[in-house]
Amino acid sequence: MQTDGFSVAHINEVAGVPSTLVAAARAQNLSWDLRRIPPGRGNPVRVLWSRLCDLIAWRKESHKYDLLHLHFATNGYMVWGKRPFIVHLHGSDIRRDWQKPGLRQIINKTLRDAQTVICATPDLLGWVREIRPDAVWLPNPVPQTFLTPLTTAVTPAPGRIVFSSRWDSTKGVELLIPLAKRLISDGFEVHGLDWGSDAAAAGSAGVVLHPLMSAEEFQKFLASAEAVVGQLKFPAFSMTDYQTMAVGRPLIAMANEESAPVFTFDARPADPSTITDQVAELAEIVKAALGTDATAAKAWVKATHSPDTVLQQLLSIYERVSRNPAS
Repeated sequence: MQTDGFSVAHINEVAGVPSTLVAAARAQNLSWDLRRIPPGRGNPVRVLWSRLCDLIAWRKESHKYDLLHLHFATNGYMVWGKRPFIVHLHGSDIRRDWQKPGLRQIINKTLRDAQTVICATPDLLGWVREIRPDAVWLPNPVPQTFLTPLTTAVTPAPGRIVFSSRWDSTKGVELLIPLAKRLISDGFEVHGLDWGSDAAAAGSAGVVLHPLMSAEEFQKFLASAEAVVGQLKFPAFSMTDYQTMAVGRPLIAMANEESAPVFTFDARPADPSTITDQVAELAEIVKAALGTDATAAKAWVKATHSPDTVLQQLLSIYERVSRNPAS
């Protein structure tokens, strides 16, 4: 691809993916920028006003870029009427927001108007290919921080299990909290983040909650565990799942990449008649994972999800768009 003078704006920050890609591109002297947008939570009137002011300002500067790369499809209004643009789906925009009247129409228009649709996890392809059969998967890049060895080695604490995801329905809280209770009752020390709508319930169950922390601190937090439990809702690795593998700790998660060396769990629809059995199964998987060698997982993440590896795949997508911007 002819990258000299080819400018790209990544719009919106989601799970550190855009900022990681932009940093990798700038390290190769590419003209890429990250354009954050105001948060969508809080007082609805203030949110609407801040988004409107931001959109007016963006419309005055967006012409500077040859390509717009939008992250999270519910923000499609940021790129409507612009050419060319790519929409990058990250999960909740399709699994959750696409089911809501109003937001579904916004997302559908954005998907149809985009030159290319990118999915952050392979399972999303099945959701969107009815509208965009040409949608592609781009692996999420793991921030370089997690691929760099810690300056001071952290020894896993015996019997310490970390739950790495936020506590809410999009991560499988209906299984996570009962599992945490089971492990605590079995004598394990369970830690997690004070993050998510059900964090208080996790704390009441006995989980030691920690405030959100910097990337470096989170790397040490994960490294302190004998095993890490990831998200259990969808067959898709979250960013914290990749980060767990990158620091070399055994991960229990719903795998969606066949080559990933993790302890997998295939969840059935969680209801009162199945949760007890699933929690018992999960507890045994966690116990089997404790203290195992996760060197292979660490190497796998570095080979398949490093920023430079993902950047090269993204540049190939950009090349196709630049050859045919009206496609």
